[in-house]
Amino acid sequence: MRTALSGGSNGRGLFLDLREVGFSPLPSSHVGALASVVVQAGISAVLVSDLRLGHALCDAVRRSGTTGETAAGLRVLSADGRDRVAIAAAYQWLLNGREPADALRVSDGRPSVLPFPTTAAQKRPNSPGSAPLRHAS
Repeated sequence: MRTALSGGSNGRGLFLDLREVGFSPLPSSHVGALASVVVQAGISAVLVSDLRLGHALCDAVRRSGTTGETAAGLRVLSADGRDRVAIAAAYQWLLNGREPADALRVSDGRPSVLPFPTTAAQKRPNSPGSAPLRHAS
């Protein structure tokens, strides 16, 4: 992935689909490598089935020393299965900058998108079942 992005600031966005990772935690070295690729891309949409992975990725981006505008284009979307709404929202973000949070809300009204940098109001879930997930209809 780094090689594909090595052309510098080429205006491309990065779409990562990490839904198959599921609830298994990625080793920190893998999350760190993903974070460096996300930082290099600038604008990214990442699909996860568990927002804890999204928080870990945001933390890794933050630890990489990148703040503000370099990684401000990162959006982590909670999606499960063939969630067409989440996939379409991710592509809308990459293609025309439309905030995916407008399209994605879980049933209780909470957003299912983590923008980077995350705000204090977006707390990490403590248990695997507490992460807000959307299911394909």
